Amino acid sequence: MIAQRDIDLAAKYIEHTRLEPTWFAREVLNHKALKDEPTLREDAARSWELDQFQVDILEAVADVWRKKQGVATRINHNGRNYITVRSGHGPGKTHLAALVAHWFNAAFRGRVVCTAPKLAQLRTRLWSSIRKIDNRSEPWYRSTHVIHDTAVYWWRPGVTGKMEEDKDWCILAETASHPENLAGHHEQYQLVIVEEATGVPEHLYPVIFGALSTGVIQILLMISNPTKQTGTFAASHLKSSEEANYFRYHVNLKNARRVNREWVQQLERKYGKESPIVKIRAHGEFADASPRQLIPTAWVMDAMDRDARPTDGSLRRLRVSVDVADGGEDETVVAVKECWASFETLLRVRRFSFPAVDAVARAADAAEELFYASQGKRGQDDIVVDSLGVGAGARDILIRRGHRVVEYMGGAGSDDPARWRNRRVQSYLCLRDALRDGRLDFAEDCFVSAEDTDEFLAQLASVELSDAVSGERLEDLVTKTEMKRKGQQSPDIADALAISFATQRPVFAMPDGYSLAQAMCVVAGSDISGLDAGGGSY
Repeated sequence: MIAQRDIDLAAKYIEHTRLEPTWFAREVLNHKALKDEPTLREDAARSWELDQFQVDILEAVADVWRKKQGVATRINHNGRNYITVRSGHGPGKTHLAALVAHWFNAAFRGRVVCTAPKLAQLRTRLWSSIRKIDNRSEPWYRSTHVIHDTAVYWWRPGVTGKMEEDKDWCILAETASHPENLAGHHEQYQLVIVEEATGVPEHLYPVIFGALSTGVIQILLMISNPTKQTGTFAASHLKSSEEANYFRYHVNLKNARRVNREWVQQLERKYGKESPIVKIRAHGEFADASPRQLIPTAWVMDAMDRDARPTDGSLRRLRVSVDVADGGEDETVVAVKECWASFETLLRVRRFSFPAVDAVARAADAAEELFYASQGKRGQDDIVVDSLGVGAGARDILIRRGHRVVEYMGGAGSDDPARWRNRRVQSYLCLRDALRDGRLDFAEDCFVSAEDTDEFLAQLASVELSDAVSGERLEDLVTKTEMKRKGQQSPDIADALAISFATQRPVFAMPDGYSLAQAMCVVAGSDISGLDAGGGSY
């Protein structure tokens, strides 16, 4: 039997936790500098101390309870239970969401429902942070719950006296792809966390608000980069009519020490402080797309937030595209795209800085390695090579190795000169149309790092329509020469994806020594072993 003294102590602890989330994070979850650990000021990247924005949001969420209890509030003085947070890249916003989830279920016997555009985002990011926080916390706290792949359950005494998982006292991951996944959640104490809120389908929000319509404490926490100026998340920050419904918060360089200042300055130098991607990713600001910006960032983010489609039943084709650099400040970039009849998926993007002495050969090697790593079939699938200048050498190497190679030259004539001034304009507008029409997906791991993703988005945003449209031509682009004249770097990553939309026929030649029979087998993707080699090429 539990002693009354222990019951009273537990009640005091719970009430203190409800009123003091920052204390809980520091003393129970150990978000502070322990012995021999750096402070936030000393080393922000490695420190466990709470950042100012993390303290502010923890206190804002607790203010909902404080307001209800008649206790003095600290930041969310109206006790608004809808909390919306816009942020740039890299401050630790997913870690914040995990902190709030831990605190809420330590303070209340309730349910935390977490959603994001993709379930993989919850598994690989949010649940990783939940586990990381748990491993750091006090041992007695870790013993109060158990963490599964997409759920955390708190323990309770069962009817037999043994501890069992409490299915109503939990943290759950629910994908945003189907409204019914959230429709059934109703608890007296409930928190809904929406990660990457701009990417969550709009038809899901009425379901979320419906789930939060009844109960003692019902809190919504939305966190996202401000990539779109339309939709529920944007309205929660921008519309004056929504101001009374939300506690609004902006994570920026003043309250987030973990944002890499050097990375921010680098982006600003490359693309300018007014670049929409610099505003969105570096400063957490909503940004108007320039009227001349070819591809709105929102279209790209929609494609990245969408779950990649596995197949449409058609035959799979692979296309590798290579933007070859000469070993200078520009990079060699290889993109790998999977092509189906109704859509395409960007599988991989890899960046290389090769020394000038062997940049051409190594570019060809990198393209071939990624071709085979992606199950490309020589003679069936193709490789697009930017063949102007040094790229011609990589093109010739790949042709000699028996690959179907599309010779791409951006300045060459397009398929329809009345519409597109040259190949570069045509390929970029085809990329634009694919993103606009939802025909291009992005694999979850297509970019090596978040920095590569940011670089790609910034480069794509720097590609602009030209004012100098002549004759009957509908659209044209600012040239790369003009971009460099403005101080902008070459959009190598964006170029590598754009040239994958080349429409020319591939060039194909078999290596010396292959017989016609071997050549035909390679074209068909068959094994050539056992066939006699002959002279000549195909």
